Amino acid sequence: MQPIDAPFHSGNMRYAYQLHYHLGFRTRRRVPALRASDRKNALHAILSGVCERSDYHVLQAEIDDRWVRLLVSLKPADAPAKAVQTIKANGSRLMFETFPEMEQEIGRRSLWSRGYYLRGVGDVPNRIVLDYVARQKERHEGELRNSYHLAEHVHPDPQSFLDLRPFSHCVAEYNCHFVCCPVGHVGAVEQPHAAALVEYVCRIAQAREIELIRLAVLSDHVHCFAALRPHQSPEWLALTLMNNTSYWFRKNNPGVFKVWDVPGFWTCSGFLRTAGAATTNQVRHHLRSLSAD
Repeated sequence: MQPIDAPFHSGNMRYAYQLHYHLGFRTRRRVPALRASDRKNALHAILSGVCERSDYHVLQAEIDDRWVRLLVSLKPADAPAKAVQTIKANGSRLMFETFPEMEQEIGRRSLWSRGYYLRGVGDVPNRIVLDYVARQKERHEGELRNSYHLAEHVHPDPQSFLDLRPFSHCVAEYNCHFVCCPVGHVGAVEQPHAAALVEYVCRIAQAREIELIRLAVLSDHVHCFAALRPHQSPEWLALTLMNNTSYWFRKNNPGVFKVWDVPGFWTCSGFLRTAGAATTNQVRHHLRSLSAD
């Protein structure tokens, strides 16, 4: 696959997004190092400060003797694996500075075990997003009559990405819905190019370790629902697809660039949201119930 130099980068992109994550990690060797209320209260304050400095927004938190569970909202450029690393490393360092006696309890100056779990959540669950992407033809050609459904890709086993999957030091369910439109939101994607475009996107996804769960190509926008790896950010997904397909259109349909007199095929904006087996509100209520117990 030929590398490209395309106009989209983090500095000129704008997103509408809702990116929520349910994170969990435990103490090293499951030592109940957080059983004392003063330690729990201190860790609450420490994690709040760490997240605030990193521009992570904590929606809900629950701390018990051995576990920390967080519901956080991140920016498009934030990879959840990096967020977990930042939270764990700084939280551990500051807790040992506050309670140095914990080092003797745990056996070393490392509060957390290496592993963690990650679930993407949002205002709607996976099944709703899947159904929404699957209904694009009916919605736009039948109900709204404002666009044409040209091609699609459906993974042969989408259910395999709708639960936790094992990764290095992590189990995760991390699915992202991305939508982008051509410049001017016009119907610039044409039927003769649609099938080849889908094939090209599938090749990009395979090369970049993106699991395409469902893809819908319409004349004036594209929906992508993909399973990502913890180290990949939603913005990375957006830029990977937009940069490479903009290059592909320049090779296969260069006339649109001459008409528009613009460097890229897509608008410098997109829609991003996470989805999972549960919704944000369900996870929030679950964490509140654990805190109440």
